[in-house]
Amino acid sequence: MSPPASLFLAIEIPGPARLALAGRLQALSELGEGVRPVRQDGLHLTVRFLGRDEPGSDSSVSEVAAQVALETPPFPVRLGGLGLFKGGGRMQVLWVGVEEGAPGLRALARALSNGLAARGWEAEQRPLRPHCTVARLSGDLSDGARAGLERLLDQARTEPRLDFLVERLALFESLTATLGPNRYRVRSNWALAGV
Repeated sequence: MSPPASLFLAIEIPGPARLALAGRLQALSELGEGVRPVRQDGLHLTVRFLGRDEPGSDSSVSEVAAQVALETPPFPVRLGGLGLFKGGGRMQVLWVGVEEGAPGLRALARALSNGLAARGWEAEQRPLRPHCTVARLSGDLSDGARAGLERLLDQARTEPRLDFLVERLALFESLTATLGPNRYRVRSNWALAGV
């Protein structure tokens, strides 16, 4: 039996930007063992992690998300570059950065956290670090994979930036995979104000 899904509120990366990142995901998949690129259809910007799916949790989350979406106008985001979060354990996260739009994402996260706290959810303690995860890396990378990763980090400095307008908020579930990348599925989504 598979573990229960984790839920989170996020901005789904729209189709054209996802397609533009496809080459990066392919290059990462060619680095070999120890590099687990995310699936192209799962690219997103998390704004509020919710934790394990619990019976009845969807309704309070949906109410808050719908209200916050109605009060939030669309805003632009620009993605670019590559960076690495080094975890305390062996797994690390490779991400594409948010070069523009971080204040809008933080405001959205604050509004969601405040609304959820008013309905009994635990307050989010960690500050939002806006990013789009593109791969998870184990500490067991080969020398060739490390060299390839360094090349990709260098190339990302000069690659074109990806611009899009945030127009929707989505409730995602993360389905844990034993092999390969986790799968993300959109359960619900809400248009931002005026969309």
